[in-house]
Amino acid sequence: MRMCACPELHSRRQQQLCLYALFKQATNGPCKSERPGMFDMIGRAKWDAWKALPPDLSPDAARKQYVS
Repeated sequence: MRMCACPELHSRRQQQLCLYALFKQATNGPCKSERPGMFDMIGRAKWDAWKALPPDLSPDAARKQYVS
């Protein structure tokens, strides 16, 4: 798998989060929602991955990275 726009990937879980972030960027654009609450650890991890993407990453560029 090609490295995506997320910071360094070390584990399969981080790769999954990066793919989730690219999907959200491709379908919804940059992250503008509020961070989930402290007890929603999975939601926070997903939100953090999405928020870590560069805000100027276009949906088309995210889509291309997602499928490559």
